[in-house]
Amino acid sequence: MSRWFAGLFLILAVGVLAQSSAGYEDQSSRERLVAGARSWKALTPERRAELRRRFSELQGLKPEEKTQLRRLAKRLQNIEEDVRLVLDESARKRLAGLDRERRTIVMGEMVAAEASSEAKAILRRMPEKLQEDLQGMLPKERRAALAETRNTHLESVLIAASQHPARLGFSKAEAQRLLGLDKAGRRAALLLALKAKALLALEAQGDTERAAQRRYERLAALDPEGFARAFMRYSRDNPEVLEKVLASRFKGKSATFKLRRALEPRPAEYLEFADEEPSVRRRKVNHRKRLRTMKVLRKEKIFSPKRLEELEQASDREVLRAAERQLARQARVKKQN
Repeated sequence: MSRWFAGLFLILAVGVLAQSSAGYEDQSSRERLVAGARSWKALTPERRAELRRRFSELQGLKPEEKTQLRRLAKRLQNIEEDVRLVLDESARKRLAGLDRERRTIVMGEMVAAEASSEAKAILRRMPEKLQEDLQGMLPKERRAALAETRNTHLESVLIAASQHPARLGFSKAEAQRLLGLDKAGRRAALLLALKAKALLALEAQGDTERAAQRRYERLAALDPEGFARAFMRYSRDNPEVLEKVLASRFKGKSATFKLRRALEPRPAEYLEFADEEPSVRRRKVNHRKRLRTMKVLRKEKIFSPKRLEELEQASDREVLRAAERQLARQARVKKQN
């Protein structure tokens, strides 16, 4: 397990290191290499020695382990790109103003938090027995199980879109044709419709600031799937835009949706506490998450008054674990029904 952590650490560190200069999106490949070399030179000798040691550990992995890490690296790079895309201008300036090493660390923490949040969501959708069996599976079997979970979730989204075609601009006839497509075709059509409607909603915001225009241009240039990932992250802090795209979303009003939203990471908070040491920053970010979570638990009366009183006196970690367990229970009940 320590070798996996070494590989993850290297992916996050080196990936962000190569992108640690301001205006990364506008650089050529040569400029990125130069920026990466400059960032490497700016590291302390201790930090460089640590990265060399991690790289050596990574080289010692088996071929199949390296293959898995390459897949993970691609996923983490996608998450990093999505996070960068949706940062507002003040957050982007804050990130660019950090020294290179701190920028690498903070960005890596944001990416890891997003990846962890996604992994928890996938596990919640899995049958309980499958969750128990997952650790004992061979890598190939584990990937197939995870893929099936993702596909099941995707099917539910497609069915919901077909039942409420107006949400993404589909007429009833178009919705019927959508169901007649194969899985890949339905997915492509849904993502394309989401992008078209979301771009209209973003444009209707009427934000004429250059920063907003640049964000719009960056999002518009993405392929439909990349756009969907980035837009859903953007909508976390701008729920009114998502409401315009998917009107009358029952999930937006549910206690489960609000609790899940409270537990999701906020990249801006990592930047707010960027000057702190990692352990302090982690503690402060978790405390912010705890405050959001407790507010939802109280308002939605998810737990009994006695349990809420116990949680008021509990640590941040205990509160967050209790909320995660509650989401898992709700997911199991939903599957049973």
